[in-house]
Amino acid sequence: MSMRIEGNSNIVNISSGKFLKVEGPAYLEVLQGKITVLGKEVQIKEPIIIPRSKVLVFNVISSSIVKIKCGVGGYFEEIEEVLIPMEWRNIVTKVLEFKKPLVIMILGTVESGKTTLCTFVANESFSKNYKTAVVDSDVGQSDLGPPATIGVGFLEREITFLSEIPLFDIFFAGSTSPKEVYERILLSTRKAVDRALENGAEVIVVNTDGWISDMDAKKFKTSLILSIEPNVILCIQRYGELESILKAFKNFSSINIFRLPPAKITKTKSKEERKLLREHAFARLFSDAKVISLNINRLSFLYSVFGSGLQITNNSLREYESTLNIPIVYGESSTDFVFLVCKGSLNEEKIKNMKNILSSKNDKITPIIVDENFAKNILVGLFDSNHKFLGLGIIMDIDFYKRTIDIFTNVKESNVCTVAFGNIKLSEDGREIGKIDPWSFQDPTASNVLSSKRN
Repeated sequence: MSMRIEGNSNIVNISSGKFLKVEGPAYLEVLQGKITVLGKEVQIKEPIIIPRSKVLVFNVISSSIVKIKCGVGGYFEEIEEVLIPMEWRNIVTKVLEFKKPLVIMILGTVESGKTTLCTFVANESFSKNYKTAVVDSDVGQSDLGPPATIGVGFLEREITFLSEIPLFDIFFAGSTSPKEVYERILLSTRKAVDRALENGAEVIVVNTDGWISDMDAKKFKTSLILSIEPNVILCIQRYGELESILKAFKNFSSINIFRLPPAKITKTKSKEERKLLREHAFARLFSDAKVISLNINRLSFLYSVFGSGLQITNNSLREYESTLNIPIVYGESSTDFVFLVCKGSLNEEKIKNMKNILSSKNDKITPIIVDENFAKNILVGLFDSNHKFLGLGIIMDIDFYKRTIDIFTNVKESNVCTVAFGNIKLSEDGREIGKIDPWSFQDPTASNVLSSKRN
């Protein structure tokens, strides 16, 4: 068998020493023989489902008979290349002999094979009977939890995909782009590693995102390394693209750095394909959600100007209405900002004029002016009284007269004590419809974002 075969159901005989590449969507079942993938032995009649956008290469250890069924766009073919380079095998074998507990961080650019390497390392560790945990800090393409979160889980068996690992704990990052929430990722990844260590992990594999190509990325990855303090960094690079990050750690005796070539076979996904995968994940998550109504007075709010100030009295609101010549339904103030929610819709020019009026009266206060729909569709994280993450939600409405906030979620309303604002907007069916800075409630990607404070 040397040709590429698409669609239909096939019974295939494969000789020992061969490699079988399968791209999803596809289903594979070993009927006879011995086949491995990413260090895991596939059991007889064990169902292996390869999702769309994923590709696996199976190593045929002994002559085998397999059943393969491909969906639309899926295919399989016999190839000469092996998925796991020999350099990977040798270095991983060496690394797993290091003193425990052992924290291994994986770095690399997009589509370099980080998740493949993470899966392989986790399987190799588990096969040696080490209690093995994986932390997935790739908020844009997370496999352990939904997008915009950081998950940690312990292997209970060898795996084909990280998504097969039972989720032990999860942390809210609030965005699918690390650039917008890097400080949250630093905190949450450290917490995830600590959770694994507290629960007896001997080997912890930390998968990271592929953002490495600008100065902000270098600052972030440097801070992430310093925060996690890994014993080992497995760096996948093609042309030395990570050397400007790694160089800072060359004299750190506690960190062992190994440079690896990229995986020979990866599935390249476009920016739009990545977005669609996230949206499908959000859609599955919210498929059984319902709207809950929460009392604002009983809640605390994180990562947002809303809820962080003192509520402005009705008399003071009337003064602002007189100054700005517009009805105002709610307001908060602090020593450095005033936050006003106006009735009706506002355009950018109107907001700009009102900010100029307020700044002319007090240039030490940042005016933040929004309309009543400022929070609609913002992704939020919901927490209990112990600040344990309960789940994701989407803000549907805030009623300032009833003092309620309506959130579309799977979480029970009685458990929610804190609402953490994210940086993206979602529709109820999981589509990404915008971005938002919850400290200003402006789109951070807009080219004409107005300055909220005049010098």
